[in-house]
Amino acid sequence: MTLHELAGLLDSLRSGFGENLVGKTRTAFEEASAALRAEPDEALKTFFATHRKLQAAAEHAKDKDARKKEQAEAKAAQKAEADAQKAAGKAEKDRAKAMAAAEKAQQKSRGDVNALAERARNISTLGEGERGMLTEDIAQLPDPKVKQLAKLLGFKPKGSMSRDELQAMILGGPAEVAAPSASEPQTESPAPEVDAAAVDRGVELFQRLRDDASLSIETIRHDFAAFSDMPKPVIDGIGSRLDYLTRGSKDEVLAGWLSMLEDLHLNRRREEGIMQTEAEPPAAPQ
Repeated sequence: MTLHELAGLLDSLRSGFGENLVGKTRTAFEEASAALRAEPDEALKTFFATHRKLQAAAEHAKDKDARKKEQAEAKAAQKAEADAQKAAGKAEKDRAKAMAAAEKAQQKSRGDVNALAERARNISTLGEGERGMLTEDIAQLPDPKVKQLAKLLGFKPKGSMSRDELQAMILGGPAEVAAPSASEPQTESPAPEVDAAAVDRGVELFQRLRDDASLSIETIRHDFAAFSDMPKPVIDGIGSRLDYLTRGSKDEVLAGWLSMLEDLHLNRRREEGIMQTEAEPPAAPQ
């Protein structure tokens, strides 16, 4: 039987039912007959075989698209994982580089005279391990830097100073390096009265000049000139409060203090320049 023959059969059935076939049922017969006649007249077996092939091809195409989508998603996931591993590797390298730079800076700081002087001034706040590290760093200083460190700390040794002597003075607190010999007469004289308010102002001025990193060398020299108008007992009182030795004339003491302040600030400027250079990100490759 062909499609058109089946359409004729439906028409015959509709006619046979006559008036008894009404409403939606009659309309369904008519639509089915018209649909069959709209197709090329071929055997029902051939028609349904062709339909099944078309349906199978559509399902195959759908499955193929689904597989492509899965493959694309898997590929994207693999790429994301590879990118994450690459980013993690780069972060690890950057972290290692930063640690190496920090260690290098620390090693440099440990051998820097001004940094050692700053640590020595704060000896009372250091733990046992930090004190041991300080003595190790001093032990490794060359002779010229030992003398320079003693000068920064306000020590005025007679002649040369050994590392052991300097370490003992730092760890034991301020003390004279060279004590007067027994043959020298030692007479005690009443200590002159010191203007406590002037000492307070001098200590405040010195601490500002020492600790304010924003000051220029010119400003330090200008403001430091105020010490020249202070009498020697006031200078001695300031040195005692700050744990700086004041042996020698007033001019010698002030010259040592000013040199220490200048060296300290110049070293800070150099360290700031180094840290800023190391902090700048590397230029992107062209």
